[in-house]
Amino acid sequence: MSARRTRRWFECLSALKPETFVPTPFHPKNSSDIRHGRNVHELIQEQYPEMRRNAEFRYSDPTLPFDILYHPDLWDWKNQIVYEIKPVSWYLRNTQYCLAQLAGYIHFRQARAGQFLFYSGWTTHWPYNPPFLPSWEPELKSIALTSDAILNGEVPWEPVMSKS
Repeated sequence: MSARRTRRWFECLSALKPETFVPTPFHPKNSSDIRHGRNVHELIQEQYPEMRRNAEFRYSDPTLPFDILYHPDLWDWKNQIVYEIKPVSWYLRNTQYCLAQLAGYIHFRQARAGQFLFYSGWTTHWPYNPPFLPSWEPELKSIALTSDAILNGEVPWEPVMSKS
């Protein structure tokens, strides 16, 4: 029996090229801007030593032709909560992508909840519980299947998620 192929969750989300869904690319003025974001991410993660950080997980669904690899920024295994760390400005420009990302993590981990940890600047961060997240069926599963077909070159691009 051969191993199942895999797709990364961000790869599934990014394959769906509607301008209203794909993340707005970050155009740093220089490489120090990228390092700044990574450093802030790490500083926030260090404040939660009891949680798993950047652990990669694998989700299998027999109705999908592939497994999904994903890695939430923080996984609170005791309370079954996933956390995704985002600069608030990036979230505001890419809301649908971020919501689908977090909703996927919640579904894949069978978590009780999910939360964003937004930041602006170096040290300040705050939690945010989105009032609505897309569900696995039909939205997220459709994204996974459609993006796989697009990435395989089997179908042309068609929007799956609308801007809200």
